Amino acid sequence: MILETSRLIIREISESDISSLSAMLADEKVMEFSINGPMSKSQTLEFIKWCQSSYEDHGIGPWALENKRDGSFIGFAGLSKELIDGIEEVHVGYRLARNHWHKGFATEAVSSVVDYGLNSEGRECIYAIIEPEHYSSIRVIEKSGFNVSKKTKFHDRFVNIYRKSKLQCEVVSA
Repeated sequence: MILETSRLIIREISESDISSLSAMLADEKVMEFSINGPMSKSQTLEFIKWCQSSYEDHGIGPWALENKRDGSFIGFAGLSKELIDGIEEVHVGYRLARNHWHKGFATEAVSSVVDYGLNSEGRECIYAIIEPEHYSSIRVIEKSGFNVSKKTKFHDRFVNIYRKSKLQCEVVSA
């Protein structure tokens, strides 16, 4: 286990998550704003392997979100390294299965993962990469304390780059 919130256990993704994760990543609506689009089961297995190598190489990556109430897999949230305008930065990424949308799980997971990155991992700031049309994701990021940093192109898409810094956290809690 990486983290625990009031409703979630946040842990590493494993091959035992393949069925639930594959169903989620194959859903066109869930993957609407993904640079990869819907994924097959074999692509999902490659994603799991990538997550595991990210844990090994960087100590971070997308982590599984497990509902404490019933142990079900509801999605993932985590920190990964990404090139933003040619500079390697740490960003937060997340996806939830559609039947778990609009229940506050995304904000709960993102807030916890970002706080972990800023406090336990000692990172100075964390970024979020979101297309301007992805209103629900923008709402999650803003509720988690991020502010728009800049607009740029990412994988040939126009996106907003949001930023949350350790300094913002210190000012809020002061």
